[in-house]
Amino acid sequence: QRKAPNNWMPGCSYNLTLSAVCMETNPGKLAFALQEYMKYVSQFADFYSDDGFCEEGSSYYYVSGGMMFNFSMLLEKILPGSMKKFYAYPKNRAIFEYIANVTIGNDTVSFADAKRSGKPNYRVLHLSSMMLDSPVLKNMAVLFQDFENSLDDVSLTRHLPLLFDLKEENLSAWEKSY
Repeated sequence: QRKAPNNWMPGCSYNLTLSAVCMETNPGKLAFALQEYMKYVSQFADFYSDDGFCEEGSSYYYVSGGMMFNFSMLLEKILPGSMKKFYAYPKNRAIFEYIANVTIGNDTVSFADAKRSGKPNYRVLHLSSMMLDSPVLKNMAVLFQDFENSLDDVSLTRHLPLLFDLKEENLSAWEKSY
């Protein structure tokens, strides 16, 4: 019987894949690395329930399902159009939309060892809403855009990727809010 990978699997795979893409010059080695990390993320997703439920709680979303989305976005950037079927697959959509199902107002439902509320990651919400054409994620991204902008401790690591991911018209609106 296989052991379920922990919630850090997509994040570690994303970081290692990004490093490989930036540093590996041998196409064969890069292709091998991408295949290996895709296997790990696939194993991670296999152990999720079909409804996308994160048994560790909502505050783990951005290190588990949210990082799985980041991983898929990286692959989409490398091979545009390659994730279309992946985003359409019902289980993957459920994993990505999970956070919207446990959010009420500016707070998330807490259970397991999750904290009561975590700071939303606007980048993940915005990009996943666009890639999945998901009304629930779009609504949540709009709600938390204002919430995120009102935070005192703006994290560079959370916002710098927006400069590379947002389309020009969305970027100017985002810049005006800072």
